[in-house]
Amino acid sequence: MTVFNKVFTKPMRQRRSFIAAFLFVATAMVAGVFNPTSTIASPQVEAMVTKFGNQVIKILADNGSVAQQEKQFKAVFLRNVDIATIGRFTLGKYARAIKPAERTQFHQLLSRFIVKVFIGRMRGTKSTGLKILGTTERKKGRDFLVKSLVNLPDAAPIRVNWRIFKNKDGRLRLFDISIEGLWLAQEQRSIFVNVISRNGGKISALLTHLKQQIAK
Repeated sequence: MTVFNKVFTKPMRQRRSFIAAFLFVATAMVAGVFNPTSTIASPQVEAMVTKFGNQVIKILADNGSVAQQEKQFKAVFLRNVDIATIGRFTLGKYARAIKPAERTQFHQLLSRFIVKVFIGRMRGTKSTGLKILGTTERKKGRDFLVKSLVNLPDAAPIRVNWRIFKNKDGRLRLFDISIEGLWLAQEQRSIFVNVISRNGGKISALLTHLKQQIAK
């Protein structure tokens, strides 16, 4: 092999190696190899969702009044959520502006408001059971997305997804619920931030808003 061939062949080999590596990375990204989320089997997380979901289904199947269903759901809801974390998320950029006295009232009103919204959307649902479709680990050991179907006797199932966090103390807590693609906490974050923004950044305006919505 001539000196020219040696000099020319080496860059060509390097170029081919680079192209091969690039194609591998591109293919892997498309296939999800480097995706920060991964589908896993998580019996503990799925068991929590199954238990919580079936409790909710039982409440919705009860023919009691709206007030009774809200009371029952609130008890189950508060046992399974970290309302402080949800509160910080829904306040968005105003989370640091809230005063301790306002925070306590906000958490109380937020709990009642979420219960009212959920029961309002799901009341009358007669389900034959909850089916877990799978779990995605969004952050290793801390953040999980559980997909499920709420089966109905005479209609297409409702797609319900559950965002589950593991707290620092190791307890699993519900962070958000998606009903047919609409995330409850994310939806309220947009509304809450808008209410505060339109009222000069005052948290008190949001507290008034929540009271009005709960009273409807």
